[in-house]
Amino acid sequence: MSSAPPQATLPLPSANPATRKGAGTISHSILWLVAERIVTTFAVFGSNVIVIRHLGPEDFGHLALFQVALAILTICTDFGLRRVFLSVGRSRGLALITAATLRLKLILAVLASLALLAALSLFQVPREYGLLLAVILASPLDVHVYRFEARLRNDLLARIRVAMALLLAGFRVGLCWSDQGLAAIAATYVLPAVALNLIVAALGRRLDDGGDFRATPRRLRRIEAYLARRSLWGFAAALVQQLAWRTDQLLVRHLGGPEDLGLYAAAYKFIEQMLILVMMVNGILLPALSRRSTATTEAGLRDIYFVALLGALAAALILGGGAPWIIRWAFGAEFAPAAQVLAILALALPGLVLATVGTLYYSLTGADAQMLWRALTGLLLAGLACALLIPPFGAVGAAWSVVASQCLAAFVIDALIPATRRNNTLKLQAVADLLRPARYRAIVHLLPRRTPISSPTPQETEP
Repeated sequence: MSSAPPQATLPLPSANPATRKGAGTISHSILWLVAERIVTTFAVFGSNVIVIRHLGPEDFGHLALFQVALAILTICTDFGLRRVFLSVGRSRGLALITAATLRLKLILAVLASLALLAALSLFQVPREYGLLLAVILASPLDVHVYRFEARLRNDLLARIRVAMALLLAGFRVGLCWSDQGLAAIAATYVLPAVALNLIVAALGRRLDDGGDFRATPRRLRRIEAYLARRSLWGFAAALVQQLAWRTDQLLVRHLGGPEDLGLYAAAYKFIEQMLILVMMVNGILLPALSRRSTATTEAGLRDIYFVALLGALAAALILGGGAPWIIRWAFGAEFAPAAQVLAILALALPGLVLATVGTLYYSLTGADAQMLWRALTGLLLAGLACALLIPPFGAVGAAWSVVASQCLAAFVIDALIPATRRNNTLKLQAVADLLRPARYRAIVHLLPRRTPISSPTPQETEP
């Protein structure tokens, strides 16, 4: 496995890792994220059940399209900076990296605000899309969330997210009971990101970034250039990947209408919760894995792929086997056609999870360009499958297109790119490990431990 290209020109001063207090452990962070996902899944999904029942298939289709726009906007305002920050955020000169990241995000926020205002003035769009401006204006404060994540202080972030999820879930239910419109309900999906950034920005003053280094304009520009160069590939890949994930919903809306989209999106909600958890765990594992040797990293990735695949198979069996009862219990008889969609989407869950967790390899090896090509190929496959299957089969065809495209994305694409064939080998080994009882000991190695993460050496953390 190749290592990331050295960036010796970065003007990062030395820092004593012992001064960076408040770092957590991987197991502690994962436990909090799992607890957060369990609580928020029940809270948010419970409120979503009421929202879906309240709106019906057609209006919920409009809300689902708004959520697609919100997800794409979130990718654009992040610009891949979170991934780069987490890969170097525990290294020397964290204060300078934070300052440079903040400046880049301020520039992005200004450009994105102008683009959104132009779109709202030139096109006739529903009024709820104006709420997206709040997400853009609050996006520069994402850098404080990155700081907490880099220190594995996900316990604090999880507590804040759980509190907001419970509060807004109750507020969302109240809006439905008072028969409020789509715009008011859409606002409750925008508030969490904005509120989290404001709260964490206030708490971020307590963090010690390892020293008060003098941020000269020249030094900041050099660090900004490094961050922008590395994040550009990741941003392009993440945007294309998000479009690949949302192509099915966009084409269902275009070819089938809002009612078909409502049925499809209701079933996809279950799959979406699993992917959110995987992406959050990725953010925890990346800072720790980036400090390991090549051999240790590959062994860790193989264990991670194995555990992720095992969990995805278990979830797929539950969702696929119980789809008729799950859909009818959650959404009512009006959404009964969505049961078949959920049963088919469950078949794609292992491929989706493995493709998502497999992006760790790209970040650890600096294969940013290959990540973009992989995402572009996945988008092409998803678009082609949707174009062929949605017109004759509607939402069911969209579900089958996800199965086909994600299975290919999980294995075939990595095998075609020379720089990522080793990643494909690790995933295939993880699949084979399912038939080896001895490999189930990998789960034991990932159980919680009390030993904190040791401080990295300068050679291991050079960005």
